[in-house]
Amino acid sequence: MRVDDLYPFWDAVHEDFVDTVSFLTTDKLDARPFDKAVTIRQIILRFIEAERYWLAHVVGGYVYERPRADSFPDGHALAEASRATRYISSRVLDPLSQGSLRAVRRVPADMKLNHPESNMTIGWIIWHVMEEEIKAWGQVSMRLEEAGQEGPGVGRLRKREDHRN
Repeated sequence: MRVDDLYPFWDAVHEDFVDTVSFLTTDKLDARPFDKAVTIRQIILRFIEAERYWLAHVVGGYVYERPRADSFPDGHALAEASRATRYISSRVLDPLSQGSLRAVRRVPADMKLNHPESNMTIGWIIWHVMEEEIKAWGQVSMRLEEAGQEGPGVGRLRKREDHRN
């Protein structure tokens, strides 16, 4: 089963997100609209981290690897990291059947830290990762739009809204 059979827009949202990220310079990635605000780089890394943790580690059983900011000097490197992470996620999810979405995974995956009430179905985990990606893409787009930046995906939601009127 392919995840886009259940969630047909997931791949499109991911490509929009990656397109938006790929054009970012180091200055744009590290800009802060105010003191103590998270940077765009931190927003993107949080999403990559979430997808790696939830899909590759919890669902797929891969060893968890936290992305390090210094490994990704620019938007292109972050976009490639997001693509590589999605490739692994696809390898984990493609063999699953629709019935597999009801399978439960331990959260956290470490048995020493696990509590039965925190366990989740694979379907919920996929949904959570989708929400995290949409949130990250929206935060990045809004941050760039507020700064008057141009680029793929910037202002896209507002532009679609304008077409309805």
